[in-house]
Amino acid sequence: MAESDNYGKDWTDDECRLLVADYFAMLEEDWRGVSLNKTEHRIRLLAQIDRTKGSIEFKHQNVSAVLEVLGLEWIPGYRPADNFQNSLVAAVEHFLQGNKEFISIEPAAPLGFSESARLFIEAPPLLMPTKKKLPDFVERLVQRFDPVERDFRNRTLGEAGEKLVFEAEVGDLVTAGRMDLAKRVSWASKELGDGLGYDIASFDTGGREKFIEVKTTVGSNRTPFFMTRNEKSFAEEADDRYSIRRLYDFRRQPKAFELSPPLENHLFFRTEVFRASFDNISVGAAS
Repeated sequence: MAESDNYGKDWTDDECRLLVADYFAMLEEDWRGVSLNKTEHRIRLLAQIDRTKGSIEFKHQNVSAVLEVLGLEWIPGYRPADNFQNSLVAAVEHFLQGNKEFISIEPAAPLGFSESARLFIEAPPLLMPTKKKLPDFVERLVQRFDPVERDFRNRTLGEAGEKLVFEAEVGDLVTAGRMDLAKRVSWASKELGDGLGYDIASFDTGGREKFIEVKTTVGSNRTPFFMTRNEKSFAEEADDRYSIRRLYDFRRQPKAFELSPPLENHLFFRTEVFRASFDNISVGAAS
């Protein structure tokens, strides 16, 4: 194919919208279990956009990068590549505004979940003390579709994650021959209610109690999350009996890692929520 006349030029608004619509069409096919034919999609785009094959491929990776910072899924094979062109970010925002199903994800169970599957615990991501600041127009988009707030309010997603961890804990103890302990594993947040500072009360194979706070997202392993003051206080009190079980890529194939106190070794904390009242009398910690 001859080099496009548009090589090296910024993509237009219309080109970005066509490409973004194509990207989400592929993502929806992937969710439905349809075998993706990226070549077919690319051929259709080339008939509408005067760009090279390589340029289209890279732009798809740019869309993945936008979705990653929004804590949303991206298409396997289009690994995120940072190049936040304003027109592309605007095209993603425009599409999501009219297609809320791509951000209102409430799976009862992950698509890749199997009752017999074991939940492998991998190493947590490393802290990144220095990171390139996102452009202001990307920051505004993140604030509008805040992944932290979205996951925190998504009760169905949170409950599905807790269910998976509860069943994994029971299964691990059964496999270890500790049926006595498996029968005592408690889905505490469901049985006793929120506000305890943890979701699952379980045991190690030696019988020592442990407390697990489950945080679930459909995004990547670096998607941030809310932690309440009560959860953080309980983590400090329970110390090595406490862990955060972070589930990510939940819709596709759940993956997990654990964070144990001191949590400051793994996370940066920033106060974002304030309790507003009409007097100066101290009340209980926010839950």
